[in-house]
Amino acid sequence: FSHFQDRLTMDFRRSTQTGDPLSLILVHLNLSTLFAEGWQAQVALGDAANVLNRNLRTEDSLYRLSTRVFGIVLPGMTDAVAKQAADRLSEGLAGASGASNRFTAEIEVMNYPEQVTTASEMERYASTLVTRD
Repeated sequence: FSHFQDRLTMDFRRSTQTGDPLSLILVHLNLSTLFAEGWQAQVALGDAANVLNRNLRTEDSLYRLSTRVFGIVLPGMTDAVAKQAADRLSEGLAGASGASNRFTAEIEVMNYPEQVTTASEMERYASTLVTRD
């Protein structure tokens, strides 16, 4: 989480200086009962991480914030484009979940300057998902 905090702060500072947007996508995975523990859980989480990683641009950063929460920092991405990216992630995760519905995903998008004005607002929201995990 500390590496995520550092990266978010650095990218946020850069965005405020250049006037570029900054988006954050938070993905909370809910594992089904059959896949909630053991190696099945690790495989499901790994498959989800692979989907998220495949959909990143080179300038994006993926972090595992807790067992079932991932954060994606998207420099220079507007709120509208980040929401489109979140939709693509949702579709990819639904496919990775498989016919057995190994997991569902709650995806949230935050954007500077449209929804937040400080990096600490983004960080606080991410930490609420981590503590909920």
